[in-house]
Amino acid sequence: MILGLENFYPTINLNVDFFNPAFENDIVLVKTELIKLGKTIIHFNAIVTNQNNSKIVA
Repeated sequence: MILGLENFYPTINLNVDFFNPAFENDIVLVKTELIKLGKTIIHFNAIVTNQNNSKIVA
């Protein structure tokens, strides 16, 4: 269940910009932000950070 909603929301568009590598055994943290909750589409933004060196991965 996403955001307490019972409907299924498929991925219709996914863009990823990779900035730095994350290697095996690195710990990464993903922070998401809800941009807009529509009737049929949900817009999110996500930042992936390497916890070992605090660099943004994607």
